[in-house]
Amino acid sequence: YLIGTSGFMTRAQIDELHANGHEIVSHGVTHGFLSENLTEVKESYDTLNAFGYEVENIVYPGGTYNKNVINECKKYYNCGVSVTRGFNKAPINTFGLNRYAMGALWSNQTFDGILEDGSFTSYKAMVDKAVADNSWLIFMLHSSTLDSDTTQLQYIGDTIDYIKSLNVPIVT
Repeated sequence: YLIGTSGFMTRAQIDELHANGHEIVSHGVTHGFLSENLTEVKESYDTLNAFGYEVENIVYPGGTYNKNVINECKKYYNCGVSVTRGFNKAPINTFGLNRYAMGALWSNQTFDGILEDGSFTSYKAMVDKAVADNSWLIFMLHSSTLDSDTTQLQYIGDTIDYIKSLNVPIVT
């Protein structure tokens, strides 16, 4: 297990997030591709639930998945999240949900008419587009440097405040 190893969260950090109302999701055991080790789907589920987290969803490590992974995940989870950036519109692909990365994974390219540059302006534009299109977003934080963390944490707060100002529900 990677919990508590170098570069990964400790059990105490995960407990604190959980105590503060954050959803804890499965992400495999070794962060390897689930298509290469399907047993990690259940092993991760069992471990996190044994810790008391009541895990209901999975984020595919590396964002990779196939039909076998989906079929195995359906036994334990309500949905699966990929790394495919984008909006989620009806009908929802429950085991192929899209997300949008905040933090180090921006591309400085245009996506769906929005410049991805890791700025609050780009996050705000994503929210505006989701509202206009009657779709929804999953934001993911992925950081690489302490400077990025500090800046991105501010942008996350700003984005949350902006979403609240629109009276749009936020679900964690």
